[in-house]
Amino acid sequence: MPCSMKNTRAFAVSILALALCLVAAGRAETTKDGVSGVPAILVAMRSASGGDDWSVLKSLHLVLTTIGGGETAHGERWEDVTTGRYVEREAWPTHRDIDGFDGVTPWHQGRSGIAYSLGDVDAA
Repeated sequence: MPCSMKNTRAFAVSILALALCLVAAGRAETTKDGVSGVPAILVAMRSASGGDDWSVLKSLHLVLTTIGGGETAHGERWEDVTTGRYVEREAWPTHRDIDGFDGVTPWHQGRSGIAYSLGDVDAA
């Protein structure tokens, strides 16, 4: 069943959020009074989905196909889960889109080929 662009992005964001929660749960430190800095639900989710196996996760690579508006795009997303940096590329028949985050600033490179940081007044 083909996925819409909205569903594909939602799925990718969900996978990323799960991975980041699991990594964060793995880094929980218990204070001297035995209280963890991570909610119990995240610790339980991490344990149920692989436990310490998540501690080796450093990056994610997603390959996707998006269908929307009668067009099909192929893309990929690379994510450094330790820093939050990512790049997401989509190749549509009529154009290419690239979005990313360099650890400080989110950015976008659209049809013009010029990259700009999101919120940049010159990009408008």
